[in-house]
Amino acid sequence: MTIGLAAVSGLCALTRRPIGDVRDDPDLGPLLHDAMQEVINVGRSCGVQLPSDVLLSVQGTMIRPFPPHAMLWAGSVERGVAR
Repeated sequence: MTIGLAAVSGLCALTRRPIGDVRDDPDLGPLLHDAMQEVINVGRSCGVQLPSDVLLSVQGTMIRPFPPHAMLWAGSVERGVAR
């Protein structure tokens, strides 16, 4: 779902960490939650109809473990391919 992608991609790029690290960090986890809620709020303000439990649904997809290479861009930065 693009709600998760919009929030996760920005935080992973900003922190240069994979999604699992961002999700599990005691400081970044709540920030990820707030970013997803903001995406939902913006969508609704633009007339997008979303289910009332959409945030829980998106968070549910992020419970499973992610491999360290889940965000390829972060790996590219570490290897010096992207800056």
